[in-house]
Amino acid sequence: MDAGIDLMIDQMTDVVARRERGLGLDHPFTVASRQLLSAFTSGQWRPPGA
Repeated sequence: MDAGIDLMIDQMTDVVARRERGLGLDHPFTVASRQLLSAFTSGQWRPPGA
């Protein structure tokens, strides 16, 4: 994987963990962040130009 994408995944993983702790597992922001992280890690979503 590209180093930029790896960094993005690392950062989004941190965001998800913080939202789970701060907002709870079922909060809409937490759920959306988890879904975006899943799209990043599965290769379903790539940033423009990647």
